[in-house]
Amino acid sequence: ALRLPSPDLHAKVRNPPQKIESPTADDYSGLVGDIENLLDLARRSSVRAVNALMTAAGVSLLLAARNLLSAKPLKEPLGWTGGRGKGGC
Repeated sequence: ALRLPSPDLHAKVRNPPQKIESPTADDYSGLVGDIENLLDLARRSSVRAVNALMTAAGVSLLLAARNLLSAKPLKEPLGWTGGRGKGGC
């Protein structure tokens, strides 16, 4: 039977692990500033969306009120046929 040599993992490592440096306060301040800008942008966008919805709802209510106020009064109640036709009272 053919036997393969056991791999020596440490012998094949070309670049030994390097020490990772801890981030500095300057690195964090830039990150915090970016997060602050992102949150401000999100807040402004959500305010615009809410304003658009409120404006659309207000316009719809105004149009509905105008239509109700300008509608001609009915001669007889809805659904009442006065003895004429089907489904009358």
